[in-house]
Amino acid sequence: MNTSPNPTGGTRRTASPPRVLLLLLVAISTALTAALVPSTPAVAAPSPQPGSLLRRPGVVPPHWRILPRPVVPPPARLDWFTAIAHPAASDPCPDPNAANRSLPALTDYRRDALSGGLRMESWIRVSRNVGKVSGEPTRIWSVAKPRGYHGSVVVVLHNKCGDVIGVTAPRRWGVDGKWVIGGTHDRRAYWEQDLGVEITSRATSMKIIHSRDSDSLVTTVLRYLKESCQIWDVTVTPLTGKPCPFRMPKIQIPWPKR
Repeated sequence: MNTSPNPTGGTRRTASPPRVLLLLLVAISTALTAALVPSTPAVAAPSPQPGSLLRRPGVVPPHWRILPRPVVPPPARLDWFTAIAHPAASDPCPDPNAANRSLPALTDYRRDALSGGLRMESWIRVSRNVGKVSGEPTRIWSVAKPRGYHGSVVVVLHNKCGDVIGVTAPRRWGVDGKWVIGGTHDRRAYWEQDLGVEITSRATSMKIIHSRDSDSLVTTVLRYLKESCQIWDVTVTPLTGKPCPFRMPKIQIPWPKR
């Protein structure tokens, strides 16, 4: 800043040339910017539509107020584990083979190692044109030395929606242990069951279930006593004339007369 003598006494301040030039440059740049940059026309705020929460200019709606939304029909049923849209629950599962009755047979194989040394395996065929389910075969065997087991097989049929449409009756067999003299520790059984064409024609998959189906302790003991008496009657009774001491006496229950 420069100072100059004041006629009334004292000194006065005057702007320095660099500051004047700076102010001129700022004014020129502002004018050029306004001349070169086009002005943007004002855009009117959109009006709120029904079912939305768009705020109108200058109006703040209450937070608790929610405008009604348009009614949308519910979508088809969706299974979360398959992510495949199926028909609604009220619609029956359509038959994929309704127009075609020349269907190839369904075949499946399963092998299971059950508890205690019991082993089972099955070859299953579902003849969809004739309505039959057959085991070709079912094999059951025991790898245990001193004892045997009983096992059963069941076949469950499913349609394309995964619903159970048919179940075969349990097929049950027994095998002896390897150390049982004269016993059977390995068995193959061929079996067949008719479920009807109206069920097998809708089948698209099957599930084979093997399970251990042993007798209770009382049933096992009674069976062994009966077999022992049969051997006694053939070997001991003809020589001594004595009956089998293990034979259970027949119990007569007096039922009341009507």
